[in-house]
Amino acid sequence: MTLAEPAGDLVAGGSMTVSAMADDVDGNVSYLELFYSEPGSGNEVSAGMVSNTPYSWTLESLLEGTYGLRVVATDDDNDTAENSRFVDVVAADSGSGDDFAVIATGANSAIFSFKAQPEWPTGGTFYSCKDLEVDCYPAALLDGRWDREHNNLSNGQTYTAQLKVPGMSADNFPRYTFAWDGNGAGNPGDGGNPDEPGDPDFAHLDWTSNSLTNGRVGPAPRANPPAALRTPINGAAPTSHGFAFDINGNQLSWRWGPQIVKGGGDSGLEMHCSDDGNMTFKSVAVSGGSAAIPCSGDYNYFFRYLHPSHSLNNNPAHQWIWTGLFTTAGSRVDPNNYPSFTDGSANWMRFRHPVSHDGTTAAILDAQHNNDLLRNLDRYNIWVDDSPGNVQIGFDVDGNVIRNESMRNTAGGPNGQQFFALTQNPGFGNVFSYGQVIQFEVSAVAGNTGAQTYNDFSYYTVGLGWGNYGDPRLNPAGKASTTMILSDNGTYSHLEYNAIFTQPVTTVHSEDMVDDFLLGHHLFHGIDPNKQGSTDFDEVKIGDRSCGDCHFRDGRGSEIIQTAKGPRLPPPTYGVKLLEVIEGREAGFSWDGSANTVAEQVRNALVLDHGVDPDALPGRVLELLTTYTEVLTVPARNPGSYDLPGVAEGDVLFNDIGCAGCHTPVQKTRSDAPTHLRDLTLRPYTDMKTWDLGEGDFRTPPLWGLGHNIRMLEKNSRALLYMHDGGSTSLEDAIQRHGGDAAGVRSNYNSLSGSQQDAVKAFVETL
Repeated sequence: MTLAEPAGDLVAGGSMTVSAMADDVDGNVSYLELFYSEPGSGNEVSAGMVSNTPYSWTLESLLEGTYGLRVVATDDDNDTAENSRFVDVVAADSGSGDDFAVIATGANSAIFSFKAQPEWPTGGTFYSCKDLEVDCYPAALLDGRWDREHNNLSNGQTYTAQLKVPGMSADNFPRYTFAWDGNGAGNPGDGGNPDEPGDPDFAHLDWTSNSLTNGRVGPAPRANPPAALRTPINGAAPTSHGFAFDINGNQLSWRWGPQIVKGGGDSGLEMHCSDDGNMTFKSVAVSGGSAAIPCSGDYNYFFRYLHPSHSLNNNPAHQWIWTGLFTTAGSRVDPNNYPSFTDGSANWMRFRHPVSHDGTTAAILDAQHNNDLLRNLDRYNIWVDDSPGNVQIGFDVDGNVIRNESMRNTAGGPNGQQFFALTQNPGFGNVFSYGQVIQFEVSAVAGNTGAQTYNDFSYYTVGLGWGNYGDPRLNPAGKASTTMILSDNGTYSHLEYNAIFTQPVTTVHSEDMVDDFLLGHHLFHGIDPNKQGSTDFDEVKIGDRSCGDCHFRDGRGSEIIQTAKGPRLPPPTYGVKLLEVIEGREAGFSWDGSANTVAEQVRNALVLDHGVDPDALPGRVLELLTTYTEVLTVPARNPGSYDLPGVAEGDVLFNDIGCAGCHTPVQKTRSDAPTHLRDLTLRPYTDMKTWDLGEGDFRTPPLWGLGHNIRMLEKNSRALLYMHDGGSTSLEDAIQRHGGDAAGVRSNYNSLSGSQQDAVKAFVETL
């Protein structure tokens, strides 16, 4: 591994780019992390991790003196190597030497130049204002001075130039008054505008003031997790808030723990089992704690039962409480003696409680119920050390965890807040049973906000790892799927539902990756990161449009785009990196599958759709856009999908008539993929190959997420279009356009009865 000498002159107030190279002769490099110490400081600070080449970092606002640099490489076996060097930064030419200068650039334009002071911060966004709060735009640090060109200065008018310094009270902002001898018309601002979209230097894409991270990496997700839990031995006692069951031949007997939250009697308990590899499930109701099991031999199974007071939203399926997935294959396990493991994740704290009626939890926006900011919310790592009888949760927050609550037990408050049977810090000890799903909410004062913040509901299955639904058909991205339960009430419910796809894979375990995801969200969707309280999208464009202008809220577009290859419907962006790392993938991205990677497709889209040179974008804009797109997950399906008429039948018919030949239900990600993407079982309904349906070669589009996408478009009164050109306005018409390589499947579909065809479509519309 080598650490290169930074190129160019290193001047105080400027920046330096640090580059490194690394390879692993017996495996793969997982990531490189740069640590640096500033002049006069013995403390090292992380500049962040980079998991893909080129390995480079940029340090801004340099101080005069000697910097210590150390880069550490970690491979896929968690072995490390490092290299270090020292570099000198020289003093900057202070120019005029004045604290403030006006440098004329035209008859009615000038650069306002403020000399950087030692007590000012070296990070954040400085705003240069033409006249107090009028025309305030981001300034650039050049040779130790914060500069910004202002236009439309009027002859004879007196101006009070102001520099908004991050962290400084408004009364202390540096201000200088001068009279301008020139000419021009006024152009009033509002004290916080980004640059105009056409600004050739792309300064309107500034993201830095919205970042909050300390670079910590948490424990990785469980390596090689089992697909299902081994069946427990008979005779185990239930835990205080859990359950236990015995399986003898085809007989089930069930026992409740004394303090578990449930309805009366059997609480609607059902057993669902599959003896065909999770393709279909048979169900049986448990009566008096007993049931005859409808499967035999090796089969997989899960249980579900009813919560005593469903209040989360208007979907009755959210009243069900699920267990993990079990299997009878292999030997049985003593639930008090299974192998210990750790399972890691990361996320960010939220402003309101899960399923809140009076604010936002899912939406990646500033607070709607007060003036708090997204940039203040803590980015945190979370993990579970899972041992028999001792399930311990760990938090890596910048602040204090107040409580960890689990096992929802009442209808909650009028604002949607839920109440719980258990309050633990950290939790969970021995109160839950093997295979039981723990739904929990964490409250903490963390990050840069003094207010109490919360996580969205998290779900952990004892003995297995992160995840909620024991029915694998409901988890498109496997354990990386999110369980999105959103409020149907309140002023902000539309913002919440529009964020259903706007969530990261739950297997992320790096605070930097979470932070980059949030920054990339704003760049992708055109949200001004420096405009407080913004709920508007597509304000800040990259070239002619924002990415989200076509990919509506990360789903499929509702408007047809004219391209050099003909009319095209913008496809969904959620889950695309998961598709990139599936085993045996042949096709890439875009409708024709020609872009081999997500990163390549992002670059192509900027050139072809935005009219922008990706290499001309400032700083990390391209990297953040790519990271955001690569980290998007696919939410779990509606948990009541298979309770709806025709869906179970349609699932079987979908396979029987040949749809699954191309829209392949199950795929697996590679074992050499990055740690947050490896060894996942997916249900994307694509083979990632190209086929000719009579209109040219096109990649099989994944069908996962379609059900939520349909509902989101409907809620926003947007058109629902199908096929590569958006030319089909109904699922039926899209099916009928499957000619060429799919003509036989279309013929099979057309041979079905009307009710059977309706069942196929009902199934597809729940995916």
